[in-house]
Amino acid sequence: MAAEAGRVVRHDLMCTDPPAGAAFYAGLFGWAVTEVRVMGMTVRRLTVDGRTLGAIMPFDKAPGYQSHWVPYMSVGSVDAACTRVEELGGEVCMPGMDIPPGRFALAGDPSGALFSPFTPRELPPDPPAGRAAPGTFCWDELLTPDPAGAARFYQELFGWAERAETTEDGSAYTVLTQNGRPRAGVMAMPAGAHFPPSWLSYVATPDVDAAAAKAASLGANVTTGPADIPGVGRFAVLADPTGARIGLLAASG
Repeated sequence: MAAEAGRVVRHDLMCTDPPAGAAFYAGLFGWAVTEVRVMGMTVRRLTVDGRTLGAIMPFDKAPGYQSHWVPYMSVGSVDAACTRVEELGGEVCMPGMDIPPGRFALAGDPSGALFSPFTPRELPPDPPAGRAAPGTFCWDELLTPDPAGAARFYQELFGWAERAETTEDGSAYTVLTQNGRPRAGVMAMPAGAHFPPSWLSYVATPDVDAAAAKAASLGANVTTGPADIPGVGRFAVLADPTGARIGLLAASG
């Protein structure tokens, strides 16, 4: 795979109510929403300051699943990555296909958390660590019942290394790195979680408290925080009006 394998370069919202999702995120983050037709369906492209973040994709709510964000990880070959996913015990939910931004697939890790191996037509710039622009995605965190197994899976798939850390409450936290740079985190799902194993994506937010309050006024349910993480920053987690979980983060320093 390419040297850039494993960078999280895009996020798509699989949404049971795309108009509601678009209105919420435009109101909360000021994201611009542009409707385009792709593969016979209306896709809402999300941009901020001219930078494409991802898109809102229609998602059938009939099976009973709520809306969810999917991170796209860069790979040199989507098809080779899909083969490797299955070798490592994951599942290819949608095989590789070409779309206007590049070639992608939809996969699930061994715990069922969804992600997308993706080869973009143009690789976006990699911002300096900890310097994500406000309103852009800045961190991705996997919540899973098997953190050790998940870390091994993604290391084998993307060539990530791991760094063991401990949270303030004594819980284990694994930072997955690429050439020494943190790329994602892995932690155990909280007891009594009412959501499946999944990736939680964070958006850089200068004022987490104000953003959480605004999100609530726009119909979101703030499920965690706002609270401080020593040495990291201030964060909150919310469920948007369509049920998708997303984080807010103001990095310290």
